[in-house]
Amino acid sequence: MKKLFLSFSLPVFILFFSAQVSRTQNSTTDFLQFGTDNAGKLSSLYLGPLGQSLGNNMNNGWYNTAQAHRLGRFDFRIGFPVTLVSEPARMFRFVESDFEGMSLVNPSEDMAPSVFGNNESGPLVSFAGEEFALPPGTGINFFPVLPPSLQLNLGVSFDTELMFRYLPDINVSDFSTRMIGFGIKHGIKQHIPGISLLPFDLSVILAYSRFHADYGLDYNPENNPQIDTDEQKMEINATAFNANLIISKKLSVITFFGGFRYMTSNTGILMAGTYPVAANGGSTGEILTNPVNINMNGGHVGLNGGFRLKLGLLSMFADATLARYSSVNLGMSLGFHN
Repeated sequence: MKKLFLSFSLPVFILFFSAQVSRTQNSTTDFLQFGTDNAGKLSSLYLGPLGQSLGNNMNNGWYNTAQAHRLGRFDFRIGFPVTLVSEPARMFRFVESDFEGMSLVNPSEDMAPSVFGNNESGPLVSFAGEEFALPPGTGINFFPVLPPSLQLNLGVSFDTELMFRYLPDINVSDFSTRMIGFGIKHGIKQHIPGISLLPFDLSVILAYSRFHADYGLDYNPENNPQIDTDEQKMEINATAFNANLIISKKLSVITFFGGFRYMTSNTGILMAGTYPVAANGGSTGEILTNPVNINMNGGHVGLNGGFRLKLGLLSMFADATLARYSSVNLGMSLGFHN
C-alpha cells in the first residue's frame, strides 16, 4: 500500500510543487526590484492562498467516523486531500498606500492574480520612473495531495483513540520533504446524561501536524561570481491544528459522518541564499541575502461530512469540507476497525 501511494502521490505533488516554486521564484525575484519591504508585502499577498491551502490539506483526513476504536483495535490509512481555491482567493487588491514608492498606472485596475490566479499578467505599476506588470498566476485553482504520509489510529481505554501521522525524509533531486502529526479522538456521549444509549456516536477530535519542504533554486541571470546558487533554495515550514465535533451513524457496512470543524495554520516561506537585483539599466545591482521571509497565518471554520464503506479489514472513505477554503478527501484504510 505504501509503495502504491508513493508511486502515485509523490510525483503528482513534486510536479505541482515544482511548478509553484518556479512561479514563486520568478515572482519573488521580480518583486525584489521594488525593495525588500515591498517585496515582502507583495509575496505575502501573492502566496497567501498557497499557505492557506497547504494548511488546509494538513488538516484533512484525520477521521472517517465518530466512533473511537476499542482497546487494542487499530488501522493504517492514507488519504488524498485536495483544496479547492475559491474565486476571491485567486486575486488580491493592490492598495497603493501599503507600499513605498509604488503606484498604479491605471488606478481603476487594482486587482492582481495570486499564485492560483489566471496565467495573465497583473496590472501595471510605476516604480522608480519605470513601469512594471505584476506577475501572472499559475492558472491552477486547486492544491493537490500532500506528499505520502501514513496514519496509524490506535484504540485505548475510555472510548479514546490516538492518531499518528508520519512522513520520513524524502529526497528527490533538489526536492526534500517530511511531516509528522498526532491527534486524539474521544467519545463524549459518556459525559452527557441521558444520551449514552442513543444509536449514534459523538466525539471530539483534536489534531496537530508539522510539515517541511525545500526546493533548490538557480537564479543568477548575469552570472555574477558573487552569487552561490548552490545555497539558493525555497523553504516552506507549516503547522496546522484542527478541532472537530463529529457525529456518525453506522448502517451495516456504511457509516455516515458529519460535523463542525475549526482549523488554523501557520506557513512560513523563506527564500534562502543570495540573489542579484537588477538595477534600472538592466545590469546586476544590489545583492540580497535571504530576501523573502514571510509568515502567513489563517483560521476558519467549516462543515464536514462524508461516509465510510467497510469491507472486512479494508475500508474506503470520502468526505468534503465546506469552508473559506473548501476541500475534498478520498482515502482507504486497512486494519481491525470497529
